[in-house]
Amino acid sequence: MIVESCDNITIGWNEVTLSINHVFLPIVFIGIFLHSILWFQLFLYKIKFDLSCIFSLGYVLTDIFLLNIYLIQYFVRTHSLIRSWDVSCFLETYFVLYLNVLESFCLTFLSIARYWQIIFNQNIYTLYRHCIISISIILSILILINMIVQYKFGWCIIIQKPGSRCSLAFSNVPVRIWNEIVVFVLPILICLYVSIRSLMYIRHTHSLQMTILRNHHRRLIYRFLFFYTIWLILWGPYVFVTYLDIETMTDEMEFIVVIGTTLDTTIDGILLCELDRSFEIAWRKTFFWLRKKFRLKKTHLVYPIVESRMILDTKDALFIKNVEERLDEG
Repeated sequence: MIVESCDNITIGWNEVTLSINHVFLPIVFIGIFLHSILWFQLFLYKIKFDLSCIFSLGYVLTDIFLLNIYLIQYFVRTHSLIRSWDVSCFLETYFVLYLNVLESFCLTFLSIARYWQIIFNQNIYTLYRHCIISISIILSILILINMIVQYKFGWCIIIQKPGSRCSLAFSNVPVRIWNEIVVFVLPILICLYVSIRSLMYIRHTHSLQMTILRNHHRRLIYRFLFFYTIWLILWGPYVFVTYLDIETMTDEMEFIVVIGTTLDTTIDGILLCELDRSFEIAWRKTFFWLRKKFRLKKTHLVYPIVESRMILDTKDALFIKNVEERLDEG
């Protein structure tokens, strides 16, 4: 259901909204540049992907869609000969929100998969291949059904304001609470819970052969939490206030919320190194190439001849090397 606040057709943005979007536009261009460089590197270095990358790839694909949707909207809204229509409002509201929700669940399932790997020492992408694919498809459909049902019953409506963005308004308080809990609060709590549980499990692992696994898993959790914290700070306010009631926000609040999620989408092109090793490998190879190209000096570390820690024998060293290679691949 679309409620029009004035004429049947809204033409472009007013001066205030246009000036705000002049701030967003260069940020979006930077985001497109960083994501383009990322994908260029992935193809250039022939980085191989498998099922273990399904959630990280799903996340980065949503970023690409969000950036391109903004450019489409900017083109439509800033050309006086092109008038916005219902499809444009759906892109601005429902589809953008759908992609943001998908990002949230991609990170949630990625944290669950790593938790399973750490606690049970199992690669779920190999053991439960068909289950992972089925869950990914079913979840995407369920999120879509949830939004369609709310739209059809009139619990969530699109409001067109002349000269401004289209926005969502929820007429049903229980539905608003349902969305906040299921779409916003629950994924965050799951991510934090499994991350804390993983760290607690790692702390109580003491065997020699598990030391390398413990350190590797600890790095995975810390890097994920670093990425998740930045993502939550920049992304969280957008979804939170959207499901509360975007109509109660002032223009200043809306600007802060939207620029936060825009910045998050932009810097993801680099921050994804913390999320998946495949992206890290691509950026690292480019960094090494630039360092070699411009003959940048590498800082050499001086190690003591005698280390205070225990010296591992040849068998243990080979074991550690093999485990690291296997962990990096899986």
